[in-house]
Amino acid sequence: MMINVSLAVFNFIPIPPLDGSKILMAFLPDKAIFWIEKNQMYITIIFIIAVMMGGVSNIIYPVQTVLCDVINWLTALPFSWAW
Repeated sequence: MMINVSLAVFNFIPIPPLDGSKILMAFLPDKAIFWIEKNQMYITIIFIIAVMMGGVSNIIYPVQTVLCDVINWLTALPFSWAW
């Protein structure tokens, strides 16, 4: 479960090579979208370097922990009723 949650959180980071950027672009003005598309190659390279240096894990780990706790709580909820 931890790996799946980590991959989901990672994929929703709003940086151009990931799916989160497509969600973000739906809300951005045309000028910002044009700038992102023009500089997508450089943004991707910087993002890959940040991932390799471990900078992205500081973003993913807290969100992953909260989501895993919520999932564990929700899945234990039906079994926590006192009969």
